Amino acid sequence: MKYDFIDRLNLAAYLAVRRLLPKSSTPGASLLPKLAFTSVTLGVTASILILSLANGLHYNYLERLAEKDAHITVLAPNGIPEPETFISLIKSINGVVDSFPYAQGEVLLKSWFETQGALLKALPARFTNDATFLRLFSLQQGEWSFGKPRTITIGESVAQSLGLFLNDHIDVMIYDQDLGAITYRFKVAGIFSAGDASLDSSLVFISYKDAREILGFGAYAPYIGIRVRDFLRPEKYLAALEKEIPFQLTTWRMSNLNSILALNNEKQIIRMLLFIFFCVAFFGILSTMTALVADKREEIALLKALGMTPTEDALSFGLTGLFLGLSASALGSFFGIILSLNFNRIVRAVEAVINGLIQTWLTLTNQPPIAPFTFLNQKVYYLKEFPILLQAGDVFFSCFLAVSCVLLASLYPAGLSQKFKPAEILRKE
Repeated sequence: MKYDFIDRLNLAAYLAVRRLLPKSSTPGASLLPKLAFTSVTLGVTASILILSLANGLHYNYLERLAEKDAHITVLAPNGIPEPETFISLIKSINGVVDSFPYAQGEVLLKSWFETQGALLKALPARFTNDATFLRLFSLQQGEWSFGKPRTITIGESVAQSLGLFLNDHIDVMIYDQDLGAITYRFKVAGIFSAGDASLDSSLVFISYKDAREILGFGAYAPYIGIRVRDFLRPEKYLAALEKEIPFQLTTWRMSNLNSILALNNEKQIIRMLLFIFFCVAFFGILSTMTALVADKREEIALLKALGMTPTEDALSFGLTGLFLGLSASALGSFFGIILSLNFNRIVRAVEAVINGLIQTWLTLTNQPPIAPFTFLNQKVYYLKEFPILLQAGDVFFSCFLAVSCVLLASLYPAGLSQKFKPAEILRKE
């Protein structure tokens, strides 16, 4: 029985490979396997690239959210006494990159033009030179206010809505339970952009020293922020921190749960759209496989007349779909990975060609110069290049969809060939 099974498998594999070879008695039919192979390859390539772009954009946004709230926050109802002692202790824990005191609170911003609410955050003076912070919060004008008294750095959207420019003055209103609303005047030292409208329209920064004066927390720290090595999974550091810190701990994921769920839903929607795309490709491959059966009907009839069983026939079509799906998925994965890793280089090359053609046309027609063409407008997206994040799970997902699609498409032709009557087909031929 073992030899018989191997024999059948070898026959089915031979027939599967033969059907994928570009030989046919019907003109144009030899293109059918090539078209099916090309469509699956392009589908896998596009799927990997789209998911990598989505991952990069999501990672970029989550990194800004994590930096805004600190990866992990230590807080206490009445503040944290001797914060420097706890900061030194926190920094000694494995996986912790940095720790710092900070303050934040809801305030009301008032200019000569308008009034709006905002989240005020106070950071130590060393954040003026903090590479991670400066990369995520891009300074558009002026300078950061962390080292200068009574100065404030505001988001780009805040500046627009309040009609503020550099060196203008703004009133910051803070509510005190005993004294009521208290107003402090600050000078606009800088305008930043985080690349996200929700942050640019609601976030302002002042120095930690100013916050201590106007909020009156003295030697206590309202919060201690912690940066960890793996900011996407801050929960895995909580156990070690809880052993050393006798205060409440929260993570940025807890504070931004709705935003994270929205991004996860967006990723699922993208996968659903890709699934629909492969469903459309399924019908194209189905028609290709059906045409392949029609083209090979004499061969199938002859093999049946020679004793090929229905099981061997069905297995041969299943292997045809499997070989087609695996080979096309492998090539599509290769192209998808290469394209994702070099996408920004390709974009820059295309931009250079387009700008060269535009410049040539302007020179020949004596037209005035125009702004260079770019696919990614930095004034709109605040990104210098497309963020790409390639994940193995997305490559597997794309390949799984492709192979499943081709395998399912091979079932109908396998059933169709079972209806062939060898004697009738061979008599006509």
